[in-house]
Amino acid sequence: MVITFGQNNFHPSQNFFLAAGRHIKATDMIQPVVEQLVRLQRGIQAFDATTGRKIVICGGLVMGTGDNPAASDLCAHSWQSNRPCRVCLFNKKNVASYVDVYQSAAARSLAGTRNASSTQREELGMKTKLTAFYELPGVNPHLDWVYDVLHGALLGYVKYLWKATINDNEVKKDLEALALLQETNNGDFAHRLNSKQIVSWNGSFVGKDFKYLIQVWPLTLIAFYGRFNDVSESIRRITRLWGLAGALTVLLYQTEITDIDAWSDSISKTSRGLIELWSTQWGLDDLKNKTKFHHLAHLGMWAKRFGPTIVGSAETNEAANKRIRRHLSLSNRQAGSRDLANKLATAQGIQFLAQEGIWKVSKDAVTMTRPGSALRELCRVPEVRDLVGLSNSGSQAKADVLFHIRKNDVIQSISGHLIKSRYGLDCILQSEYFLFSRFRLADARLGLGKVSSFVGTGEAILRVACILRESMSRIGFLVAEIFEEVSIPESTLEKQVKRYRSGRQYKLLQLSAIQTLLNVQHACCPGCKIKENHRNAFRREREWIAGDKWVHTESIDEWIVNPYVLR
Repeated sequence: MVITFGQNNFHPSQNFFLAAGRHIKATDMIQPVVEQLVRLQRGIQAFDATTGRKIVICGGLVMGTGDNPAASDLCAHSWQSNRPCRVCLFNKKNVASYVDVYQSAAARSLAGTRNASSTQREELGMKTKLTAFYELPGVNPHLDWVYDVLHGALLGYVKYLWKATINDNEVKKDLEALALLQETNNGDFAHRLNSKQIVSWNGSFVGKDFKYLIQVWPLTLIAFYGRFNDVSESIRRITRLWGLAGALTVLLYQTEITDIDAWSDSISKTSRGLIELWSTQWGLDDLKNKTKFHHLAHLGMWAKRFGPTIVGSAETNEAANKRIRRHLSLSNRQAGSRDLANKLATAQGIQFLAQEGIWKVSKDAVTMTRPGSALRELCRVPEVRDLVGLSNSGSQAKADVLFHIRKNDVIQSISGHLIKSRYGLDCILQSEYFLFSRFRLADARLGLGKVSSFVGTGEAILRVACILRESMSRIGFLVAEIFEEVSIPESTLEKQVKRYRSGRQYKLLQLSAIQTLLNVQHACCPGCKIKENHRNAFRREREWIAGDKWVHTESIDEWIVNPYVLR
């Protein structure tokens, strides 16, 4: 297909590639970027291939993302100075109590920073030379670098809390038992840590490890130390700290905020409680020297400017590092940026063709072209689109979870009268069913774990006993066990969660009735303990390795629901 167009439809500098090297700083790339942003603000002429008309594209810089050192460098802030906050004039030398850490100091003025002398900038914790972002209209470098959940939360207060916890003398002696307990209870997470990693490699965790820990460690502490009546005050504070950190992380990972004032109030109370209790447990040294604690005071401001804090997370960008390295040639990498540019340019070109893109044949040509019909048909095949990294938007995931059961799961035929005698449910007595047990399954909306998975339908808490599918109609439904809420005394460690007990009653549920998957922990009692010499691994030499395993007592069928799971 050939399209005629004017020679001035395209700007010759429409494509850019910024190379990064060992001796190149981020600030060295600011000037050319700012020049193009200014040009974009004024308007860039382009060609719309859909309408065949010229258009003008306008835009501007809304916000920037990055870890704290990078954000400070890009806004000419000295993050290692006595005023380590790029938003306000917080001075760590003046911290006398937790209130000084939690409260926001006087806000930095954009005009004041621009008009200040070199000496005054140094006193304010700024560098003597400002970056070109201060010349960009409509941009406030002090406020427009949004909070990064990865570096501020997971690699911030969660990492600090983890290190302080495992170095605590009371927790240290129970670390192996705690590690075995969490491994037993949390087999349904896509990424998880085993007991060996927690005991031996706890100093080398990365962001995804801390994301797992903040979801499971609060309830692990509650389940383990909740067995005893004489828990020390230090353990109670540490458990409460993990609960506050977990609740704060859940708020930060919300993808939608319906009431910004209520959300900001919850963030404020939770972060204040975390900082106050931390100062009681471990003092002020970490609080005043770690700026990430003070940044919690500005979360409400960032959310009101940019929406949910998760939009500024660098998790996706950081996760791309391993894919970028795979594109680099396996050489001495003397020209790493060139190798990467060639690889990524080729990959982008393939995607451009697969998306039926239109391009200019040559620099001086007056026509445009697009892929042929055979190539277009090939690139519409779902497998081909997956291969080149494109989504299949037209295909819908199947909603019936029964299609996703693994082939090696236990499946048996069962009649209606056996269902009634086993579960007390009213089924068609003459009908035949397929019974699925010891399964793992998933559908487009949620992931159910093993057969003991807990699900929620409104306020009810249910445990999936099995899945039934009627032989003739192939209609599937769940056999779910109903749980009743148990009152928890205020003096126990479990007061921050909800506890449920099996009612020994069952009900049938349509698959569409399930609203959410619940992560639960067994409400451990003194009978729950470590079982030694348990065969827990299988070597290549076909020999079993004996190790320890946490075993729950079967006499207690009570569970505590985990409110810290990130959705």
